Amino acid sequence: CRSLIRGKERLKEIHFIHERPENVQPYEEYFGCPVLFEQPVALMRFDKEILSLPLKNSDAALVAILEKHADKLLASLPHIDEITDQVRKQIAYLLHQGEPTIEQLAERLNYSRRTLQRRLTEAGTNFRKELNTVRYELAKSYLKDLRLQIVEIALLLGYAEHSPFTRAYKEWSGKTPQQAREEMNELR
Repeated sequence: CRSLIRGKERLKEIHFIHERPENVQPYEEYFGCPVLFEQPVALMRFDKEILSLPLKNSDAALVAILEKHADKLLASLPHIDEITDQVRKQIAYLLHQGEPTIEQLAERLNYSRRTLQRRLTEAGTNFRKELNTVRYELAKSYLKDLRLQIVEIALLLGYAEHSPFTRAYKEWSGKTPQQAREEMNELR
């Protein structure tokens, strides 16, 4: 986390899956937060606000490629109700700022929250369904890019941690992101 962002933002907690060493002090000094071992998943906890900070080593060329690819993917989705198309485009845009809310989406589309919900219901969908559709399509694309780590993909999709992304991807596809990536690479 510290290597990705500028400044002295603090981690809240680090979890490792391997066994606890005799001396954890060097780990806590290095990370500047509590470090837990023998946890079910490896993770870093930090304030959600960190997700809105600029990346220290952001790659403008990579961002442009990813945005172009996201637009291409959105364009390739089956043509559906105009509101659904608008919603998906705005969700893809908002994901770069963290997990979008229906309020943010309504504001970007110049609707009240209730009007947006009604329009989505009329189109046979809802905010959560469209958010997950966009995330899944983008995730499949991002997983093909071996330069992106799973945690980076999770952040690009608006998740604060990779664990919820892994659970969601498994729910969508029946596979973990890592399994899906390995299968994609076998097909190359």
